[in-house]
Amino acid sequence: MRSLGRVEHFVTGAVGEPGSRRFFIEIRTDDGLEWFALEKQQAAAMAQRSLEILREMGIPVAKPGPDLLEPIEPTFRVGEIGIGADGESVVMMLTPTDEDQESVTFLVSTETLGAMAARTADVVAAGRPPCRFCGRPKDAEGHVCPTTNGDLRRQP
Repeated sequence: MRSLGRVEHFVTGAVGEPGSRRFFIEIRTDDGLEWFALEKQQAAAMAQRSLEILREMGIPVAKPGPDLLEPIEPTFRVGEIGIGADGESVVMMLTPTDEDQESVTFLVSTETLGAMAARTADVVAAGRPPCRFCGRPKDAEGHVCPTTNGDLRRQP
């Protein structure tokens, strides 16, 4: 396991158009920037759990943090995310999907964690709008809706 130490720059964001976005965690260490690829659902769950931890600690959520810089090459794809409170800081662990790669851990302040969680919630919500019938995401052309048993895509 590799420790990144205490980080002050911890951002989650997306690159690309809704429907084909790629999500990343961005961390700045003394050695520079690192990116970790993850799924939208993982980003949403991480933000939700982070907000729960802050509420349990009685800490107000900060305003959303900075945007993601353009990722170059992710260190690895995240398989699991661990979050735990440690006094005034929060311990994070990112486990890769590839067993041959090394997990990373780092400490983050509660303020930085709150800013990351608030930004992540905004990024996740900025995706494709949900269908009013089935709740699945719609494309600009519509979608095949199982609730209406029909094709809601626009025909030329």
